[in-house]
Amino acid sequence: MTRVIKGQTLTFEGDGTPRHETRGALVIADDGTILWTGPQPLLPHGFRQAPIDDYGDLIVMPGLIDPHIHFPQYRMLADLNHMPRSGNPVCSLDKSQLHRSPFLM
Repeated sequence: MTRVIKGQTLTFEGDGTPRHETRGALVIADDGTILWTGPQPLLPHGFRQAPIDDYGDLIVMPGLIDPHIHFPQYRMLADLNHMPRSGNPVCSLDKSQLHRSPFLM
């Protein structure tokens, strides 16, 4: 079922320019496709009867992919087993160690 999500919205134009709406809305199709984003007052009439999830002042970022990792996973993800295990391993990496991992070349 198509749904309307309301809240502050943060989207990006095709050129990367951010667009923030303090009273934003977006419309999501059954398959998760984003059909429309914009200011709540400009919500197209065809979507005004759809179920609404209102998040008030919370920020909604349609299409955001969470790119974070948990720091203890760095050895598995980047094959950095050659790095020292004491102290801050990122700060202790020097140029002589970079060639040891194909992921850091």
